[in-house]
Amino acid sequence: MRLVNHPTPPQRHPAERRRRLTDATASGAVNSPRLLGGAVSFRVRRLEPLLAWVVAGYILWLNTLLNPVGISVWWMALLAASIGGWSGMFPARHQAVMFFRAVLLVLGAFFLHVAPDSGGATGPYFLCTVLTTVFYALLLSTRWASVLALLAVVEFGLSCWLAQPSPSWQQVLAYAGFIAVVPPLAMVFGGTLRESDEEAESSLRDERTMLYNESGFFVHGAVLLAECRKAGRPFSLVLLNGSDLRDIPELLGRKVANELFSQAVQAIGDIPGEGIAARIDSVEFAVLLPGVTVERAAALVKQRLGDPPQLEVKIDAKPVVIVLDIAIAQIKDQAQTIEELYDTLHARWSAKQSTHRAPKTGPVMDADEGRYGGERPLQSPTVPMPLPPHLRAKGK
Repeated sequence: MRLVNHPTPPQRHPAERRRRLTDATASGAVNSPRLLGGAVSFRVRRLEPLLAWVVAGYILWLNTLLNPVGISVWWMALLAASIGGWSGMFPARHQAVMFFRAVLLVLGAFFLHVAPDSGGATGPYFLCTVLTTVFYALLLSTRWASVLALLAVVEFGLSCWLAQPSPSWQQVLAYAGFIAVVPPLAMVFGGTLRESDEEAESSLRDERTMLYNESGFFVHGAVLLAECRKAGRPFSLVLLNGSDLRDIPELLGRKVANELFSQAVQAIGDIPGEGIAARIDSVEFAVLLPGVTVERAAALVKQRLGDPPQLEVKIDAKPVVIVLDIAIAQIKDQAQTIEELYDTLHARWSAKQSTHRAPKTGPVMDADEGRYGGERPLQSPTVPMPLPPHLRAKGK
């Protein structure tokens, strides 16, 4: 059974109403931060790369001043810079990812401290561990930050034990006291800052999917677009619509509908990279991809959802396929906003339905507008067909 979608423009808010909705949401009651679970907020994941770059710059600065012997100190700078690039290109969306990167920096500091002629854990490179532990304590939840602080204490103790020459016990106690006191203090400050940030973030999230809602999409999208324009990078918008998902509960039952919907959310949420994914309407999703061209955006969607984009579930070993409408556009005009680009794509969908153009055989690319989309038949969103008895039973 194959359900083929058509480019029916979904219900949406006009730009003026959407702005009022955004203002009302921002000023209204917010959901509990616990709704976000282990998710990382938009602002926090954009701060993480700065820490790794600062650690890398600090090590390079010390290397220039002290001119140490060996390559270990240079490898640590490369590791920190690599983590900075990694966290910038693939921002952490879960606390565990940030914690893993922090552990890598602490382990790198350990090998740096035990390297010959580096001064040991109480030498000039001592701050590498402190910077990592303190600033990640501001970004991580209390649970992850506590484990990281404990790991930093262990790293410091092992470094003092293995490094040659060994530091005096007065030095060890002095530095150990600093590591034992400052990270917990950072956790207290970080907890308050994160709570405020997560409360603001929760109002921009869709409660069912935990993707961004329409307000979050345009609020955070404007920030990403401004940065791309400043850096001269491309910026693409992907719209995906699956109106046939509305028919699935009646045809095949709510369990099948939920499974298909979960597939859509999972696949679309895995696309973003530097960008964000949002649930704009009940069955409409949008993805913003900073630094990505239309061609690359189409390849990313194809990788996650196939070509054409589709969802599939098997019932009694027989596949049920939902094909999604897709439209991809790239910002061309320096004065164009995300709202204008979004409305333009919907207007094109509306024009298709009103003119009833003949369907084409494959996806097309408009070189001027940078739009990519698969043409679909314009008749019925669900192919009329009798259901087998076993499917009718499941739909009840």
